[in-house]
Amino acid sequence: MKKRLIVAIALMLIMVGGMANAAPILYDQNVTSNVIFGNGVSNGGWTINQNNGVELALRGKLRYNDNGQAENTWNSNGDGTYSFDPGVAPTQSGSNKAVWSLEWSINTNATGNSGFNLNDLTYVLGMDKDPSADTDFITIDPVRHNLGWLFAPDNAIGNNNTAIGDGETTILASTYKNLIKKNNVAQNSWQPSFPQMFGTNINNFDPNVEGTYTFFLEAYCQGNLLARTEIDIIVGAGAEPPIQDPIPEPATMTLLGLGMAGIAYRRLRKRA
Repeated sequence: MKKRLIVAIALMLIMVGGMANAAPILYDQNVTSNVIFGNGVSNGGWTINQNNGVELALRGKLRYNDNGQAENTWNSNGDGTYSFDPGVAPTQSGSNKAVWSLEWSINTNATGNSGFNLNDLTYVLGMDKDPSADTDFITIDPVRHNLGWLFAPDNAIGNNNTAIGDGETTILASTYKNLIKKNNVAQNSWQPSFPQMFGTNINNFDPNVEGTYTFFLEAYCQGNLLARTEIDIIVGAGAEPPIQDPIPEPATMTLLGLGMAGIAYRRLRKRA
């Protein structure tokens, strides 16, 4: 009962304040408090929005270096874009694994006063599978995706006191549901060839194609947007900009104006 009251009060404050005073997206930041997935994964390089006490973060990561190993390299351009080479990752020949991964982080109580745990909110992770300048998003709730009656997502779950790499994972849905009720941090690192990223047909991703992939992450409370962040992963030279219609030159505009004036004059004469 007390928990429901806290959430109701938080939601009321959000609805009153709205997103008018939304905090800006910040670049090359650390998440609160640690990176809790994997072993030896460092903090930093995140594109973060912290709003209404909720912190959402995305980043690109060099998943496979020349030796086929992971390293703490983000290749951030400092503006929410991350650049990586095209091609199949070293030591991964015959697969469609890219050199890069998408990493995401959700902290529903980053400031310690929102009152939210993971289960109190819903989330949308948008993943662009179109390498061109256009976008073609698939969306999932990264906290609850593939959460069935028996099995759970492999997300790392914890709180603001969880040590580096110590996020809890489980394969059991029942245990996972309890974890997201009691904790406020969820994180993971996903390859673009993973089914949850670009759909069940993993063959639709080609790591050799140069292009730009856009990703966004949003958090909602009862339909109200609390926070949002977005990044671009640039592969190779990136996507070609969309073709713009040419702007008429001054002489063309003058001729067009004279033509329109002539038509108007003829109509006036006919009326007279």
